[in-house]
Formats: sequence, structure tokens, C-alpha cells
Amino acid sequence: MARDVADRITAAGVAVGSAFVLGGIAASSILAHAPWQVRAGVAAPVPVVTWQGDWGLLLWSALALAIAGGSVAYIYLLRGLWVHEDDGTPHRTLLAAILGTSGLAALCAASFPVLFSSDVYAYGWYGDLALHGLSPYVHTAVQPFDALMRASVQQWGNPPPMSVYGPFFTWLSAGIVHLAAPLGTAAQLDAFRVLASLSLLACAALAFAATQGWELRRRLVLSAGIALNPVAIWTCAEGHNDALMLAVVLAGAVLARRRHLFAGACTITLSVLVKATGLAAAALLLVDASVKRGNGGLRRTALGGALGLAGVALLSIPFEHGVAGVLVPHAHYAPVFSPQWMAWQLTALILPAGAPAMAVGCTLVVLGAGALMLRGLRMARAGTRSGYAVIALGAWLIFPNAYPWYVLWVLPLALLAVDSRAGLTLLALTLTSAIRYVFDAAYGNGNVAYNFVAALLQYAPPLLLLLGPPVTLPAALRSAVERE
Repeated sequence: MARDVADRITAAGVAVGSAFVLGGIAASSILAHAPWQVRAGVAAPVPVVTWQGDWGLLLWSALALAIAGGSVAYIYLLRGLWVHEDDGTPHRTLLAAILGTSGLAALCAASFPVLFSSDVYAYGWYGDLALHGLSPYVHTAVQPFDALMRASVQQWGNPPPMSVYGPFFTWLSAGIVHLAAPLGTAAQLDAFRVLASLSLLACAALAFAATQGWELRRRLVLSAGIALNPVAIWTCAEGHNDALMLAVVLAGAVLARRRHLFAGACTITLSVLVKATGLAAAALLLVDASVKRGNGGLRRTALGGALGLAGVALLSIPFEHGVAGVLVPHAHYAPVFSPQWMAWQLTALILPAGAPAMAVGCTLVVLGAGALMLRGLRMARAGTRSGYAVIALGAWLIFPNAYPWYVLWVLPLALLAVDSRAGLTLLALTLTSAIRYVFDAAYGNGNVAYNFVAALLQYAPPLLLLLGPPVTLPAALRSAVERE
């Protein structure tokens, strides 16, 4: 049985990787037949597709087909793991299969000839600034020091946006830029991509460790569901740092599950040193502690979180100054290709000219999603595990601009509640989130009708799952899962 399951995991991982290889071949063929203006537009040490019109749409279609093909194998795998019975085989054999095939799929994704996000260039810029003693939290034009900074300016302008990442990631970026400098600009950028893919493997291993004592099928669905999600693999192949943040969160979850609540809460809060999204995980840990750990456990969790937050506040003073001096004075609220954006566009058609269509549309979506999050909170407080997925679903709908790499923020909660409609809906949203890439790859915000249809395709099919029949969980499995 275990060999069958390990083979099934391996086959799914190979299928996901093969889908990326075939998509990459299609993208290479498209580039070969594209006019020189398109090839020049994506030319860079690591090519990025931005606003390339019909040719950008074709290149995105190659990625979409790869993710669609990988998603079929991914869903089939999760379905198979869910019915798997534990026959006593060492779990490390199955975990090794998950990690090995995820690594293979990541290599295949990295072979895709283009990216659809320039974030890795911003990371290199921030690291280069820090390496030269300058702050990435000050939005000031700088004369490029080297080829990496010149490439970053070509992608983002001078200066790129102010860094919104924590100091640990800034320090890590500086180290990467320094160590990979002898190998050239492409290697410096690829180093971030390697780090992200390795972080995804760490997430899968830590998720498996954090659920020790649970039903094996639940642990396998969680670990494999993180490691082999095609969109998660792709965003890590692009180099996004969200998997690194999630790895810190899951390390804290391992400590918390092993009764080290203080250390676990502190570790989860320290994930903010990578990205501020870690605060949401710390808040959910407090909710979980209030339900399952009693007053003493809640106090330890709160104290650990407070200590971690104090450390973050002290280490992040430059970032805090940047937020107060740059982001707050110059920021403006502008939802893009999201439920808020769609509500805004529809409201603008209904209300008379000059009416605050954006404010009305966005408010309606925020109120609806907020009500959903409150419902999820009540469910979680009542001890229903799927309540956390409902909270995450409400958060996803409230995001004014949900990029595909946000998948890593909610994927574990979706997989933990995959036996519920909310969990399945959230999981489906992680897969359709790749549609978000088409806007920047092809036409930007220049075609409202086209973009509205694409955004509707991204959100509507997953949300239809909420209208389906309830997902039932066998009583025997429920008892095994819910036991802490």
C-alpha cells in the first residue's frame, strides 16, 4: 500500500513537472515566432513578460495550460491520498516522495523561458542597497552601482517601489546579492528563486511535522498539497518570498503543537521580519489557543506573541519610518482585478456620473467578506476546524489585488479543511489565481471589459462550490483528526 501511495505521489509530481516542461516548450515556440519588439521587450537577465498585448496573452496561455495540466494531476493526487489507509509503513518514505517530486517539479517550472512578475528584481535592488549601506525603505533615486541595479531599474524605473519586507529578508537579500555576485546578474536573481523553492520544501516538511499524531491521510494531503500545488510551485520558481515567511510560521506551529506555546507564538510573530502577513498567523494562533489551551495556554501564547512583536518593532524601525514617511503620505486605495474592482465597475454603470462608485462598490464587498470572516471566527471559537478556512476565504475576497503568490498565505488552511465546502472553495481559488497574471502580461488595465471577464473566470467557478452539497467526513476520521 505504502509503495502504491509513494508511486502515486511520484507520478503526480512527474505529471506536474511535465506540464511545466510542455508549457515551457510552447512558450519557447511562441517567443521564437514573436516579432523582434516582443523579444526585445522581455529581454533581461531573467526575462519578464509585461504588457505585451496579444503575444503576452499567448505566453500566458502557455503558462495557463501548464498550470491546468498540473492541477489535474494535483487534484487526482489529493483525492487518492484522502482515501489512503495507514498500514504502518514509515512515514518518512512518503515524505521523501513528496519532497523529491516537489523538487523535480520546481526544477521543471524554473526551466520555463519567461516569468510574469518582476519582484525578484526588486529583491535584488533592496539587497544591493543594503549591501552598500543604503536603506531600501527610503524611496529615492540612486545611481546604479552594478549590472544588477541597472537591470532592476529597467524593470521598475528609478527608484523601484519602497521595500515592504522585514529586515531579516533585507539582510538575507544583501547576503544573496553578495555571495552570487561573482556569477553574474542572472545568478543573483536565480539565487532568490532557489531560496523560494527550497523554502517550499521546508514548508511541506514542517507541515508534516506539525501534524504529528493526526490521521496519516490528513498529514499527507497537507504536506503534498503544499509541495505540489502548481501555482505555489510556480510562484516559488519566480522567486517570491512568501514560502520563506510561511516556513517560519510553520516552524512556530511545530513548537506550539509540541506544547511550547510561548516559543511557538514568538517564532510565528517573528515571521513578520520576512513579511507582515505573519501577523495574521499569530492572530489565528491566539484564537486556537483560546479554544484548546485554556487560560494558561492563552496567556503563554499572548506573551510569546507580545515578545516577538516587541522584537519585530525594534528591528523594523527603518521600515516603520519608511511606512510613515513614504507609504502613508503617498499611498492611494486602488483595487485591481478583484471582487472589489468588479463591484466598482458594476457600481459605476448603475450610479450617475460623479457618484463615488469605487467607495460604494468596495464597501459592499468589504462588508460581505467581513461578515464571512466573522462567521468563520465564530466557527473556529466553537471548535470547528473549517472555521479557519472560512476566515481565509473572507480575507481572499477582501484583498483589493490578490496576486498568485498570496496562495501560500491561505493554502495550509484550505488543505486542513479540504473536507468542507469552504476548504474546497479556497483550494480552487489557489489554482485559478494564476489568471491574475494575464492582466499584466497582456493588456494591463487598458481593457475593462476583457479584464472583467477574466477576473470573473478567476473568482466565479471556485465560489460556485459554496453552493454545492455539504462535504461529509466519516466519524472515525473525524475523531482521529480532532484529537489533539
